[in-house]
Amino acid sequence: MRKTPIHIFEDARFDIDIVGIERVKSSSQRWRKSYNDKGVLGLNDTRTLNSGRTLNRELTLEEILAKKDAEIEYLKAELELVKKLEVSERQVKNNKLTTFKIFELIQGLISKFNLKGMTKQLCKISYVSTSGFYRSLNTQTHRNTKENKDLKSRDIILKAFNHRGYKKALDL
Repeated sequence: MRKTPIHIFEDARFDIDIVGIERVKSSSQRWRKSYNDKGVLGLNDTRTLNSGRTLNRELTLEEILAKKDAEIEYLKAELELVKKLEVSERQVKNNKLTTFKIFELIQGLISKFNLKGMTKQLCKISYVSTSGFYRSLNTQTHRNTKENKDLKSRDIILKAFNHRGYKKALDL
């Protein structure tokens, strides 16, 4: 008895409403084409550990060393990240860091270790809101311009205060 593609998916306990009828049809067409091209062998998953292309040659000694060096560097970066997180987590728990400093720390970790998908987890560990973190990123340029204006104002006030050596505001 010949099974339809829908029956194959249902026998494998896939919900057709979730998977979608178009995916069932396209999978069926892909399997038929593969079977017509290579027979039964075309239906086997020949990828090593079922992911990506297989390497058909042995690695050279230089390639093995390069891979191991890259792995060591990754592990060093991971260890440094864990150490930083432990120190900063202790400071956060003891209320020794301001929220803004926590946001800066998270941003530094994300950029240094390329942790774009870990923002929510880093915020959770640091006991700060993710929306607050993103809000601080969006207002960074505004804060920088305000800081520059404040510094210019401070310089003008100090210049006026120290003009000709007189202490102007202290004689009240």
